[in-house]
Amino acid sequence: MVKTAVILAAGYGSRINGSGKGMPKPLIPVVGMPLLRRVILTAKRAGIKRCVVVIGHESDRVRKVMEADSVVSEMTEFVVNDEFDRANGVSLLKAQEVVGDEPFVLLMGDHLFESATLTELMSLATAPGECVLAVDRKLDTIVDMDDATKVQLRGGNIGNLAKELNRFDAVDSGMFLGNRSLFEAMEQAVSQGREGLSDGVRILARAGRLKAFDIGDGKWQDVDTPEMLSAARNMLFSSLVSSTSGIVSRHINRKISVAISRLLVHTPLTPNLISLSTLVAGLLAAYYIAQPGYWNLVLGGLLFQTASVVDGCDGEIARLKFLESERGQWLDTLIDYTTDVAFLVGITWRMFAVSGLAWVAPLGAVAMVLTVAYVAVMLTYSASQGSGDGNAFNNAFKNQVKARGENLVNRAINLGRMLLKHDVTAMAICLAAIVNIPWAIYWGMIVGNSVAFVGVISGAVMLAKKQGMRLSGTPGDKLAQPVAETVRGSRT
Repeated sequence: MVKTAVILAAGYGSRINGSGKGMPKPLIPVVGMPLLRRVILTAKRAGIKRCVVVIGHESDRVRKVMEADSVVSEMTEFVVNDEFDRANGVSLLKAQEVVGDEPFVLLMGDHLFESATLTELMSLATAPGECVLAVDRKLDTIVDMDDATKVQLRGGNIGNLAKELNRFDAVDSGMFLGNRSLFEAMEQAVSQGREGLSDGVRILARAGRLKAFDIGDGKWQDVDTPEMLSAARNMLFSSLVSSTSGIVSRHINRKISVAISRLLVHTPLTPNLISLSTLVAGLLAAYYIAQPGYWNLVLGGLLFQTASVVDGCDGEIARLKFLESERGQWLDTLIDYTTDVAFLVGITWRMFAVSGLAWVAPLGAVAMVLTVAYVAVMLTYSASQGSGDGNAFNNAFKNQVKARGENLVNRAINLGRMLLKHDVTAMAICLAAIVNIPWAIYWGMIVGNSVAFVGVISGAVMLAKKQGMRLSGTPGDKLAQPVAETVRGSRT
């Protein structure tokens, strides 16, 4: 796979800075960090190991800021283009000696994009001398179509591209998979007095050596005007809402957490500190739900829902600031399960104290044991995959269901997974508390955790059979393997 990126960031940025005498365009802040730093770190997230960044206008100032960041400086080599008043094709040629003959991706220092799109582009196979341009066919999403470079497609190749095209199929997204032939084409264009990057790329297109890569649903944004800067910010925040999130998370929780993250991203608060705040909220929820009285019940339910909402902020800030880590994942996951168990303890204590019924506490204790058991299996699976993501097991099982077909058992387990997602249960608990039906919370958690136990163990059996998964030497091994053997034996 390609490991080097060439990033062009030498221009004035006059359209966004007016006269060009303001802050250098690469340093314009976008959601809490300089634009160029965001481009470099997105490339790193995609798998890029080295960035060759061509700078020009106020190059010393840009370099000083970038090199103050250890993560950026250790993977970045700067090339100064003293002729930055010329077209961007000249900037590309300035990187030629540093890059040499190795393949590379070409990125624009003022284009934001999704790392997954770049990863896919980097993995494409090309013929000798062939380059690839990433294009966007979602024409209705383009903020400034007049300024966009339009692209005519011919099958899987680029037929022509220019800003002035009247008939076109897509627009240039500013990402290329290149090699020496791109430098050679650019040299040819410059020798003919045409210095724009599009001039060199057009030579490759006419020679039939420029393939098109449709980015599909991928998002990107050129940051060339104040309006585009606003669109870029909105793109970054909208990308935080995943289509795989629970229904409550997508339609309620994420809308609130993203609004909070818009404020927190400009503060020094780290994702781990935000995670710890959810632990405090969750433990307070457990404390108040255990106390008698209606308002304690309501406060406990509201705090539990608040913890669920804020729980999204740590991951959002981590993604926006490129602070994701396995340690952070584990902290977030362990806090989620700790607050769940604490809340179960709290509601059990409350119902036993209020009702005086002898069976309430033992039944709650059984549910706690089942909860710890299925959590151990899920965490064991996450650890076996080298991840702290608490959803690793659920995601693996979801893929397993697709692979095995939607039979009745799998559909039932998948439905249970959906209904028992943390966002759904937290909202249900909050509503039950407000309408003063604590028994619904108690029984909901008893039944829900029991169903979750059965679902996780059943899923573990399926995954063990398909993957040959072995959880030896772990807490989950003592639970999952005997259960798996029992279930296998009952089926033979």
